[in-house]
Amino acid sequence: MTKIEIKNKYKIFIKEIEIIYRKIKIRNSMIASLNGFLIDDKKHLKQSMEKINYIYAKKYKTPRK
Repeated sequence: MTKIEIKNKYKIFIKEIEIIYRKIKIRNSMIASLNGFLIDDKKHLKQSMEKINYIYAKKYKTPRK
């Protein structure tokens, strides 16, 4: 392998790591926002469920059952 081939493989590897990191970051931020909407108070429960369904639908393009 030449130096150029090694550099290209290294660049691809770094890009893959960045994509995985971004996915994890999005997942963690989604979990954090969902936790923020989970309220024990029954008055806010329906509202928080609507927010969770909205986030879920926005992320996965389908409403949650």
